[in-house]
Amino acid sequence: MPNAATRQAAIAQMMDDADESLSSPIEDYIDRLMDKWNEFQDRLTADITRIHTEMQVDGKVSFADFQRFQGDAQIQNALTSEFQRLHVSVETDRIDALVKQYKDAYNVSAWVIDESTPPSVDIKYAMPAENQIRQFVTGDWSSMFVTRNAKEFYTLGNEIKTQVTLAMLQGQSVQTLSKKIQEVIGDEDSDYKYRSTRIARTELLRAANLGRTHLYHENNDILDEEIWITRALSSSRLCEDCAERSGKTRDEVEEIAEDQEMDVDPPCHPNCGCTWAPKIKSMEDLLGPELSKGISDFGDEDRKWSFEKYQAWAKDNLQPMERGNL
Repeated sequence: MPNAATRQAAIAQMMDDADESLSSPIEDYIDRLMDKWNEFQDRLTADITRIHTEMQVDGKVSFADFQRFQGDAQIQNALTSEFQRLHVSVETDRIDALVKQYKDAYNVSAWVIDESTPPSVDIKYAMPAENQIRQFVTGDWSSMFVTRNAKEFYTLGNEIKTQVTLAMLQGQSVQTLSKKIQEVIGDEDSDYKYRSTRIARTELLRAANLGRTHLYHENNDILDEEIWITRALSSSRLCEDCAERSGKTRDEVEEIAEDQEMDVDPPCHPNCGCTWAPKIKSMEDLLGPELSKGISDFGDEDRKWSFEKYQAWAKDNLQPMERGNL
């Protein structure tokens, strides 16, 4: 019979493998976010080019002419309008993505616990209604998300306005003006787009971890503890704070978090890929001394993650409204 450490390692590995399925919806959302940024850039360039053409019909404009035509105000209005369109579009898509990420993480965690316990042990599955999930995933950090992006937009808007104003006063061509806008907004690797995607990815990870935590709390009669597991693309990208938490229980992480002055729950920093894995009670604790005799504590070879097994489980156990992207 496997010991407790072996059993927990197997469960954590199954959780880690299962969570790979959650990365694809995140990347799909990031791709859609990039598309919205590109649409914003195209619309803004078209707006500014039109204003530029109206201001500089003779190829040159004086500062007095620029003020007389209120070109600076028109640039500000164009920026404000396009930022508002971008914000509304991102917000609408974001909330839907957060809800689906919550559902997927909740369901994957339910599958892991179900696979890791005997058939006679029923897990408690009580996914909240969708309107409640929307409150969960937006209520705690929605203002932070909006504030962060608002600061990015304000700084970006000022940079664009400065560059465009100078270009128009210097009588630069439409082609040069367009290039100036593109240089400020940048390509997919620009600071603004990177920070925007980092915020989005972190909030999606937070929604996923919130779903897991809710499920764990509902099944605290089955679980002993929650264990912090770390995930990074390479060991060099694993931060010291998360490395210190690796393998620790929630109680231990709460003590560590005070010294680190960081959140207890993951993600505890931007792009944090860590999560909680369930530490399930022993078979003896779950079934009692008599019924647990001769029952393997875990370790069956077929108890491993596969998308096909999860889909079969979901088909038998989930209602359509309980499904996310998976």
